[in-house]
Amino acid sequence: MNDFYPCYVEPDGNCFFRSLSKSLYGTELYHEELRARLIIEMIIYHDKYLNSDLVNLMLENPIYDSENNGDHPNLITFLANMTSSSENTADNGQVFCQEIVRMSILREWGSLWHMFAIANALKIKIHQFYPDVNDNMDTVPYKVLNGKINGSGHLDQSMILVFSFK
Repeated sequence: MNDFYPCYVEPDGNCFFRSLSKSLYGTELYHEELRARLIIEMIIYHDKYLNSDLVNLMLENPIYDSENNGDHPNLITFLANMTSSSENTADNGQVFCQEIVRMSILREWGSLWHMFAIANALKIKIHQFYPDVNDNMDTVPYKVLNGKINGSGHLDQSMILVFSFK
């Protein structure tokens, strides 16, 4: 991580897409195009993002649950619960569709589900770093938030996202 440095992006609800744009192109100006590419990816390949096995395999270190006979946890339910759309319904398919619609609105923030989709759409690897705030390093949320997401057919290009609290 010594070769990386923090950079500022406009905190206007488009920050996920602005950070992608700045990391990939050196400017925040392409955030709307990246948002559109994400939406297209989620519409075309929606079945993939509703399949917990496929999403888990996108993680460089797939998550297995020792309490569940070595199977991996249902990442789709986890991803759905991490969105603001999950407040309206418990159906993961409906939450996913609502997330697509929500992403069509500028200034709506991205979620973890969107990171999986944008990694595929852009064929990049996303490295995430999230602080351990409650000594929960062995939990599914912490493992996903500190994982590497490999876009299918990813090129040598990677981007780093660091999450922090103010």
